[in-house]
Amino acid sequence: ADSYRVDSLESDQVYYWRLRSKNDVGFSAWSDTAHFITGLPGNFPAVPLTLSPSNEDTVAIDVIFSWKGNENSDHFRLQVSDDLIFYNLILDTNNLQDTCFYLENLEYDRKRFLNTRISL
Repeated sequence: ADSYRVDSLESDQVYYWRLRSKNDVGFSAWSDTAHFITGLPGNFPAVPLTLSPSNEDTVAIDVIFSWKGNENSDHFRLQVSDDLIFYNLILDTNNLQDTCFYLENLEYDRKRFLNTRISL
């Protein structure tokens, strides 16, 4: 079979998946891991597009984050962290109505990561 149906997933959850093949000799290595987010059929918003700062940009300690939503975007959640897994959050703000956010007084000469999410 080229597909497999999974029922009863929870809404607004992140799920990860991978696969491998098998033949008479044995199993292959696992594929790259992919992920998806469940939502309500027909109106779940697309992932926002981050506009600035761009990946690997060097910015001032006061920075404007900007992104683009879509017609199903009601509000946004913005996270800024100094680590890639977002363990140490510098900013975690919900219910943003605009598509930009001004953040002041970031620490000088540090790498930051951006995570923007649309909420319904």
